[in-house]
Amino acid sequence: MPDALALDIHSPQRPPSGDQRWRFAHQSVWEFLLASRLAGLLRAGRGDELLGEAQLTGLTIRFLRDLAPGEAAAWAARVGGGP
Repeated sequence: MPDALALDIHSPQRPPSGDQRWRFAHQSVWEFLLASRLAGLLRAGRGDELLGEAQLTGLTIRFLRDLAPGEAAAWAARVGGGP
């Protein structure tokens, strides 16, 4: 039900009847999902092996800071050599 409601609210064109799969997600949604996963890994002490594989966007970094402020700051200090 939440997917159908979100689809009704945010999509000007509904998919054909019976096909309720998402066809598009805004880039910011993907960035939030990535930041959420990375925040969970950092909280578990396991994010270092993934963080550094690719450059993060400013938005992903802001999401990560909001989701795990202490862990994100500690990670940034480790990789950036800062305080």
